[in-house]
Amino acid sequence: MTPRAKKILKGFAVVAVIGALGTGYLLHRVALVGTSYASRVACSAIFLSGRDPATVEAEDLLPVNYPGLSIEVDKEKKRVTASLFTASTTSVYREGLGAVQVYGQSADTLQAQTVSVARVGPSKAPFPAGDTAVAHPQLTAEQLKTVKAAVEKAFADPDPERLKRTRAVVVVYDNHIVYQQYAKGIDPQTPLIGWSMTKSVMNTLIGLLVKKQVMAVTDPLLAPEWKGDAEREKISFDQCLRMSSGLEFGEKYGDPFADVVTMLFRRPNCGAYAADKALAFKPEEKWAYSSGTSNILARAIQEKIPGDATEDWNFVRRELFNKLKMTTAVLETDESGHYIGSSFMYASAKDWARFGLLYLNDGVAYGERLLPEGWADYSRKPTPKSNGTYGAHFWLNAERDDPKAKRRFPKLPTDLYMARGFQGQSVNIIPSRKAVIVRLGHTMKRKDWDLEEFLVDVLEGLPND
Repeated sequence: MTPRAKKILKGFAVVAVIGALGTGYLLHRVALVGTSYASRVACSAIFLSGRDPATVEAEDLLPVNYPGLSIEVDKEKKRVTASLFTASTTSVYREGLGAVQVYGQSADTLQAQTVSVARVGPSKAPFPAGDTAVAHPQLTAEQLKTVKAAVEKAFADPDPERLKRTRAVVVVYDNHIVYQQYAKGIDPQTPLIGWSMTKSVMNTLIGLLVKKQVMAVTDPLLAPEWKGDAEREKISFDQCLRMSSGLEFGEKYGDPFADVVTMLFRRPNCGAYAADKALAFKPEEKWAYSSGTSNILARAIQEKIPGDATEDWNFVRRELFNKLKMTTAVLETDESGHYIGSSFMYASAKDWARFGLLYLNDGVAYGERLLPEGWADYSRKPTPKSNGTYGAHFWLNAERDDPKAKRRFPKLPTDLYMARGFQGQSVNIIPSRKAVIVRLGHTMKRKDWDLEEFLVDVLEGLPND
């Protein structure tokens, strides 16, 4: 073999080794993310939602259904360990706080954490104060039949290649439950994940603090990572609520190295990870959806609540969940004790409907004003540069800034605003129709769930006066 041939062969060998190392690193990263997702989601679904482990493994873990992925459920200790290749991740369940992934702390220490404020219990009173559905006097049998047909259609899965996997639907008109339906294994008290609907709950917690005069929405957020940085120190709560902070953040879920994936499944403090990002553009110069921003807000909210972490957790239950009669709601935290405000709140469909009613009724629940007057209007005011699609941590169906651009849901009212989440979760608030319509599910492909068609069908059966 000539010296030149040996040199070429050596070069190929180096490239092959680098390629193998790169592939190995990628596979290890995928395994770390996959086991983190699997252990946490399964732990919540099994011990918080009370669902069958076999069904959870078959359905809920589909986003990370890699060959070789396995989960071990310890029912006695309420822990789930997921394993894949060289990676293994454990999540533990805590009463009142849901699941948390174990990083550096011991599982026993984490499981000793709890919420001391008692949860409001179920009631046989009429909805929304209780769980008894009372027929609305204005609805005719024909209207009820139309709503029922629309909801049943949402649960139907005739095409195995396009599974909607709807799990719960609650239709509320004028504070009355018109119709509700649940999938097999789900009942009216089953708390289900809201994913990014949790972001709208962060809006609400800020509203509570504004109402209590603890803060103003225009106040600078002042994350500790921004101290001494003149530009980032100017970022306000409002700019973060409107996804206009200007902070760099990658919201790409298919990339195991993306910011959103790293933050949610590879870091013990989500807010700190996101706050450490530099400015990608000036605040309000551009609208850019960012789960990181929601976790920066979540951490800042807790810093505004007097007391230690335990009081932070008590605050949510005492001042929001119990005040709304949300009997099943749980807002999960990361290992640092901060809410994961972007993604991990669980509640039953009826509790999510109660949350929506708070906004339909302009921040008033059972005669008590919880949010500042006009907070609902503030929340659904279009954010500049979002082209009518986004408010303050709520999605909108408002008219577009560009008159040539069509609204996302042209067949639906322009006053529709929504808490929306991964896999087709939505709390749809329509003031002009006195309606809150909740849909929870596990739709793997976005195109397989047509929210507009569903809402149009339901609204066909509701009064329009």
